[in-house]
Amino acid sequence: MKKIIFLLFSLFTLNAADIAIVLPPDAVPAEKTAAAELRKYLSRLAKQPVSIISSGNCGAGYTFYLGQTPGIAQKLGISDFRTLKPDEILLRRIGNDFYLTGDRPRGTLYAVYTFLEDICGMRFFAPDETVYPEKFNLPMHLDLRYAPSFIVREVPFPSLRLDSAFAAKRKVNGHWQKTTVEWGGHETILGFCHTFARLMPPEKYGRQHPEYYSEINGIRHPVGNQLCLSNRNMRQELIRNIRKLLREKPSAKIISVSQDDNNDYCRCRECNLLAGRYGNTQSGILIDCLNEIAASLEHEFPGVFFETLAYAYSVKPPQNIRPRHNVIVRLCADNCDYGQPLNSPANSNFRDALTTWSKLTNRLMVWNYVSLFGNYLIPNPNWGNHGINLRFFRDHGVIAVFNQAGGNENSDFAPLRAYVNSKLLWNPDLDEKTLIDEFLQGYYGRDAAPLLREYLNLMKIDYAKQKPEFKLSWSTPASEWLSYNTMEQARELMMQAAAVSQGKYAQRVRTAKIAIDFAFLLHPETPRRYAAGREIPQSILDDFIRRTSHDHYYGEGENLDRLKTSLSILYSGRKEKYSRQLPQKIQGIPPERLIIIEPEEITAYENNIRTKRYPDFIRMRADHKSWLIQFPDLAMRTQSQGRWRLFAEMRTGGMPEQKGFAFQAGIYDKASGKNTARRYPLSTVAGKDFQLVDLGCHEFHSTGEYFFCAPVGNSQADPIDVKRLFLVKE
Repeated sequence: MKKIIFLLFSLFTLNAADIAIVLPPDAVPAEKTAAAELRKYLSRLAKQPVSIISSGNCGAGYTFYLGQTPGIAQKLGISDFRTLKPDEILLRRIGNDFYLTGDRPRGTLYAVYTFLEDICGMRFFAPDETVYPEKFNLPMHLDLRYAPSFIVREVPFPSLRLDSAFAAKRKVNGHWQKTTVEWGGHETILGFCHTFARLMPPEKYGRQHPEYYSEINGIRHPVGNQLCLSNRNMRQELIRNIRKLLREKPSAKIISVSQDDNNDYCRCRECNLLAGRYGNTQSGILIDCLNEIAASLEHEFPGVFFETLAYAYSVKPPQNIRPRHNVIVRLCADNCDYGQPLNSPANSNFRDALTTWSKLTNRLMVWNYVSLFGNYLIPNPNWGNHGINLRFFRDHGVIAVFNQAGGNENSDFAPLRAYVNSKLLWNPDLDEKTLIDEFLQGYYGRDAAPLLREYLNLMKIDYAKQKPEFKLSWSTPASEWLSYNTMEQARELMMQAAAVSQGKYAQRVRTAKIAIDFAFLLHPETPRRYAAGREIPQSILDDFIRRTSHDHYYGEGENLDRLKTSLSILYSGRKEKYSRQLPQKIQGIPPERLIIIEPEEITAYENNIRTKRYPDFIRMRADHKSWLIQFPDLAMRTQSQGRWRLFAEMRTGGMPEQKGFAFQAGIYDKASGKNTARRYPLSTVAGKDFQLVDLGCHEFHSTGEYFFCAPVGNSQADPIDVKRLFLVKE
């Protein structure tokens, strides 16, 4: 009986108010969220109710003090909470009291998540996966103070971009995270990037003030959106526009004043002279302009920073000038080998640029790429580089990092990349391999984890076999570094991982398998392997189409729906199209030497009715110069090495004796920026009947090569019709 009474008394004592959370009445929204989150998770860990009170303690139990109060400041030896660094956190145990606090608005919330993960052993792997430790004990000793090196941390995978709660758990706070105030808010950049055209709209100024815009070959180009930065009147108008915008957006802390995404910078005499003053650099002119803007507006907007891009033509650091204290430079890791660390010899240009910029300013940001932005669905062998890159940034004083990520959750190992990158952004000293391994086990399951680790290692090993001069750009196809045999081995590993998994783990492995399946379908060797009477397993293509049903792009500007159509046609054979009426010159060519591309497979840009689709052809207006018609999958279609002659069926409504040019057409290679465009006379395609136009011979190597066709701005010509394309093996 006594034993029973003692036991009951013990249980009663434990459960009466064993754990309480003290939240001050003046807590900010994120601190209120911190208290609610701590109660939710602690009650499950301790397997007992946890209360939230406004003052006092729970007597003989444990008390967690959250937020900012004079009492907490005194206990922690803080003279003024305003002296804390951005997002700094403090965690301490004194007796049975725990203090979890930090910089406002997010510090206390981050302190809670740090306590739950790093102290209690929880893991917030993904919005749909929270892992609890097998055993839970409150720490006997706790004394932690930490401020992240990067005050802005951003990696905008969808899970972090669209889910405020998960973004807070992962401690990311950048522009595209869109985290609500209840979850700590986020840091925004007004305009974000490429703002010249928005700050100085050509439609407003171009006609009356062409001198505000770039001069190239003696001609002003308002349509190019780049500004003549040496023009004093333009600068004053730019300052007026920025002042007006900041008055309209009083909460703005950072505003972007940055060039548009092209290389049409001004070549006028005054700009050339100004560039010469700063070591013949375009960045020097840009900083000169930003410094004037920042000085002019500092008095009215003392807390605002003026951000610009060191990107493309402005990457090279200037001489004889430094950015002002209220100017931020965002250096872009553009034109790098993303398979190698950014501080490696392969990336010496970027490495040297960052090193020099870091000596010119203590307000340096970095725009980095953690996904292959040209095709973020295919495998990316950059595992092991994330931590190295971030430590390189930190050691050179970088204050903020934007790690550009894939656009959808089907991107190559998107959940893993989101977790690893967010952890390293918070603490670059963490071990990347350990982070990967714990995620593979926790998110994909213990059975699949070893196979997935082998898969990731295989990607890295195959990439390491490349010659030193090989470069993994943002648009490099997997077929250029991933051998076909390795790819088949990788697919086998993924299939084994799916086979040993069950339930949610199996589903997640199948999603991760999308990347290698996509690479398999795009590989030029794949259709060749199945050309001799064998069919590619339809299930691979069907599964890919089904699993990406909600995805419309697979890279920047890359239409996935159109590519799915192309893949379906490629692998189905479409033998019926060879039975249709063919141009005389094409008739009799064996199917193995002939590829026919139908109009529905061709991309046609229909903005402002510049193109229009008909059942059997595409019609272009003749008075434009845009690349209105494209077909990007030539290398994939050719199926075998060697030279191919390209033909197009085309016509205009004009008479054969008409003079002038009708259109330009050729092959464009995104990787090299080279094209084979040439103009074709009206006489080539005039008349009511379609004419077969010879576009020359080509040897296709990269999936970045595509056919394009565009008018040449001939307002006297009739519309141009494009029907089928033909590839004939030489």
